[in-house]
Amino acid sequence: MKKVNKLVFISSIAVPYQVRFCDSLQEYYESRFWFYEHPDRTRGRWWRVDLGKSCEVLERVLFSDSGLLADRYLASLVSGLIDAVIL
Repeated sequence: MKKVNKLVFISSIAVPYQVRFCDSLQEYYESRFWFYEHPDRTRGRWWRVDLGKSCEVLERVLFSDSGLLADRYLASLVSGLIDAVIL
């Protein structure tokens, strides 16, 4: 059985070109793209695309707009998800 390389890519916003890129990578890797949010907040609802089976928007993600973590996403469950994909 051939070993399949795995790839996890984490990005801020699910945009069409990244979803297409993930689909193209399936030929070479077992790739998963995780996004912190849909594009609605920053680009408008019309940017929203079907994420297919290899992309998803993470749940329970916080966006900090002030303080020490200003302009940062906080996703506490990501390390557990990565462990599940790798194993």
